[in-house]
Amino acid sequence: MNNRALIIDGNNFYNIAYYSAKKKGNDQYVAIRFFEKIAEAYDVYKNEFKFLFIVWDSLNNDRKNENKEYKANRKEKPEDFYNMMPYIVDTLIMREIQQYKIDGFEGDDIIYSIVEMCKLKNYSITVASADHDMYQLIDTYINIYDPYDKKIVDYKKFIELYTIKPNQWKYVKALMGDVSDNIKGVKGIGEKNAIKLIYEYSDLDKFYSSNMDKVSKNVKKLMTIVDGDYNAKESAYNSLNMVNFRKIELPYPEFAVINPIKVNKSLYMENYSDE
Repeated sequence: MNNRALIIDGNNFYNIAYYSAKKKGNDQYVAIRFFEKIAEAYDVYKNEFKFLFIVWDSLNNDRKNENKEYKANRKEKPEDFYNMMPYIVDTLIMREIQQYKIDGFEGDDIIYSIVEMCKLKNYSITVASADHDMYQLIDTYINIYDPYDKKIVDYKKFIELYTIKPNQWKYVKALMGDVSDNIKGVKGIGEKNAIKLIYEYSDLDKFYSSNMDKVSKNVKKLMTIVDGDYNAKESAYNSLNMVNFRKIELPYPEFAVINPIKVNKSLYMENYSDE
């Protein structure tokens, strides 16, 4: 692995920048904070990153079309939330930094697809996002950088934390659900039991095709109960469909080589004033 790619979850970084700026009472600071967070991510492997990708969500996506409840519990963004996004996007274009936004697809799926593209080129990869769904991408040469605590979770660290393999994380998420995305999971199954179950059975298919003798009677009941419209097994597989990444055929990058990222107000905010 001679080259390392940095893949930024743009919406995640923008969300951090927006609420950080609000604490300071300065809307214009959103852009500065956004580029500061990118600079912090870049500094993790300052001398190794050769490629940079910024990924944005599409407001409409296939998961919402399949499941109307998906993310339906999220509050509306503040009226001024997206005010600085066009400026940031234009600035990234000016700096010739590769951005991906594909109508009908979430940023998670685009990130996954970029990872697959980079793997074909034998690049090492850092995905910068606070979204723990990204953990399922971790491999021996793929790690996750959390922009909140500025820490890396790599393959070894993930195993230490969760005992299972990173590519099994999607099953844990499917079982425990995700409140922020309104993914139901299996009622009564939290992270601890989900990890234990996947550690013992590897995946959902092997669990449901077994005699389930490695789990308690209570967990077995929770995993198999049918009560009116609720079917635990169906809910587990429906949730897996929501958390599983979907590969997209991406256009080849126009430009992906990293330019030095200098956070300088005179550069990024030249068309704005503090007044």
